[in-house]
Amino acid sequence: MHPIILALLLAAPDAATPGASSGASVCAALPETGPVARSGPPEIVPARPTADRKLSCPDGFRLDVTGRMPMCLRPGIRVVDGNPRNACYAALPFGPIAAIAPRHRPTRSCATQKLTTIIRIDAPNAGIADAVFSVVPPDGVTVTLLTTSGAEVDKTENPVVQGCFAFACRLVKLEIGPRAAAQVELRLALPGPEPIGQTVRLVESCPR
Repeated sequence: MHPIILALLLAAPDAATPGASSGASVCAALPETGPVARSGPPEIVPARPTADRKLSCPDGFRLDVTGRMPMCLRPGIRVVDGNPRNACYAALPFGPIAAIAPRHRPTRSCATQKLTTIIRIDAPNAGIADAVFSVVPPDGVTVTLLTTSGAEVDKTENPVVQGCFAFACRLVKLEIGPRAAAQVELRLALPGPEPIGQTVRLVESCPR
């Protein structure tokens, strides 16, 4: 059994895990302290002869013939105290973010001092509530997370209509002002793992 799966089984509460309504991953339901799995000494069992004079191993084991006697091995597991939630986040598929086309930013001479654009961020688990979205540097950019769906929501801002679901996508609206940098990073961060990001050029423009 994979060490992370063992960690989930050891630490998961009896209550039901929050579902799609909360937008959170299964990791959010795990405690921050408890037993987790680490690599341990390999498990070893004897190889078994077959009718055709070959050797076989049980499922999950591999045959090792480097020693004096052929043996069957598989990675071992030991249980230690740790952080089940962080162990889960470390194993959660996350990123990379697909390339994003350049966007416009107004010059100080534009009649309007802000331009609005909707950006689709495509990446594994980009839209879960655990993943914090930010723009770096943030100056001149206002962020609105588009998470609401329904008949009253404009189709361009409706993640369901756009086929943008939390396990693979996040929809955001950016209001970009003239103080915005010429290049920004759209960043997503989970607790524990390194953040993922995608750089976007903001081209000066005064659309008519």
